[in-house]
Amino acid sequence: MKKLSKAVGASVLSVALLAGCTQVPDSLPDTARRFFSRARNHLPSNPTDRIREQISDIPSDLRGVASDVAQRAGSIVNDAAANAQLPEEPALYSATWAYREDEGGRTLMVVPAQWVRDTARGINVAQTQAATNRLFDELVNAEPEANSQAMLDQLRCHVLGVPDKDSWNLEPWRPDVGLAATIAALCNPS
Repeated sequence: MKKLSKAVGASVLSVALLAGCTQVPDSLPDTARRFFSRARNHLPSNPTDRIREQISDIPSDLRGVASDVAQRAGSIVNDAAANAQLPEEPALYSATWAYREDEGGRTLMVVPAQWVRDTARGINVAQTQAATNRLFDELVNAEPEANSQAMLDQLRCHVLGVPDKDSWNLEPWRPDVGLAATIAALCNPS
């Protein structure tokens, strides 16, 4: 049972870190809250290193369980996001293309509506995901070139990590490295 508890704890930490959560959510059971609190206090500058470390501590016969718990947690968030109540007003305030030589090329400067920023600062992961999904849909409708996984991951990274930044700069030339690596690269994978 102790091994299974550790596997579940690592999964909770993984999902929380990938969601950009650094506050201990009140909704976690006591055991998970203690695990999350301890782990949060020892986070490296690169959160994916901590996830790898936690997963490597899980016995190989339980890694499948940990992965399954993480996937199920992701499914729960997706289901909740699909039913989330969002404001009627648009999520996208503006999207403007610019050329930034210091960054390596074209960038799409995205300015979200204030309610998207407010939602991103909260701890409701489902609401944040729903707001991000709506923002991305509106962005792709306005700027079809933004329709790529790399651009979506950069957007998610900005929502989770820097919701108050004036504009969220997304670059179509950045590689698709997955959300965790995008977060680890501070939204700017190269």
